[in-house]
Amino acid sequence: MPKVAPNRAFFLDIDGTLLTLAATPAGVTADGGLKQTLGRLRTATGGAIALISGRQIGEVDRLFAPLRLPTAGQHGIERRDGSGVVHRHAAPSCRFGEIKNRLAPLVARHPGKMVVEIIPIGSDKGSTIAEFMSESPFRGRIPVFLGDDVTDEYGFSVVNAMDGHSIKVRPGRSATRRLARFSMTSTARRFWRRPMSSLTNAWCAVVTKRCFIWYIYALAAIGRMAEARELFEKLLACRNRHGLLAEDIDPRTREQWGNFVQTYSMVGLINAAIRLSIRWDQAF
Repeated sequence: MPKVAPNRAFFLDIDGTLLTLAATPAGVTADGGLKQTLGRLRTATGGAIALISGRQIGEVDRLFAPLRLPTAGQHGIERRDGSGVVHRHAAPSCRFGEIKNRLAPLVARHPGKMVVEIIPIGSDKGSTIAEFMSESPFRGRIPVFLGDDVTDEYGFSVVNAMDGHSIKVRPGRSATRRLARFSMTSTARRFWRRPMSSLTNAWCAVVTKRCFIWYIYALAAIGRMAEARELFEKLLACRNRHGLLAEDIDPRTREQWGNFVQTYSMVGLINAAIRLSIRWDQAF
C-alpha cells in the first residue's frame, strides 16, 4: 500500500469501485488481499476510513468479514460511526410493499448499470460523508472519496466543498471539481495494494499521458506531493520545442505518438499544475 498522509480521511464506495460489478449483488466477493489492505489503511489513518454503499450494513459486514469498518448503508439511511454506534433514519416501512409493486414494471424496462437504486430523500452519500466528517476520528482531516457512479456525485460535491479530493473510477461525465480518475476497478485496487515503484523509478514502455496525469493527481490527493512533483517534472521534460505534448509518449526516446495536440491531455496537465502549485500565502 502506498504511504498515506496522516491527515487524510478516506471514504470508499464498494460496488464498481472496490469490487467489480457482478450479474447480481450477491455475486461479488472481497478477497483476502483487499481486506488486508483496508485493515492497513485503517491503521495508517487511525481509523479514519469508512465504506459508503447502497447495500445494508449487514451485507457490507458479511462481504468484508472479519473487518467491521465505519460504514454507511442504503445511501446513509443507516450509518455505523467510528465508535461503532449505528444511527438510523426513520422510514415508512409499511409502504415498502406498495412501492415495490409499483416500481416492478419500471425496473423491468430500465435495467441501468447492473442495478436500479432507489435513493432516499434527505439522505445521500454526500450528507453521509458530512456526518462522518463532523465526528472523531474524521473531524479536522482532508476527505478523499473514491466512487464510480451517479449516486457518488453527491459525495464528490461535498468532498470538493471541503477542499478534499474526489477520485472517480471508470470513465464518464462528472460535475465535480478536483477529480482524478482511474479507468477501471482493478486499477483503483492496485493503487492501494502496490508501491507503484514501476511508475516512480522506471516508466512504462509507452505512457498514455492522460492516465499518467491522473496518477500524478491521485498521488497528490493522498499527500505524496514530492513524488507527484517529481513525475510531473519528468512529464514536462518530454515536451517538444514548442512546449507541447502528444497523447502518448515513449519515455525512453521521448518520441510523441497519437493525437497532437490532445485537448483532454492539455486540460489535465493544467489541472495537475494547479494542484501541485504552492499556495500564494506559502510562496510569499
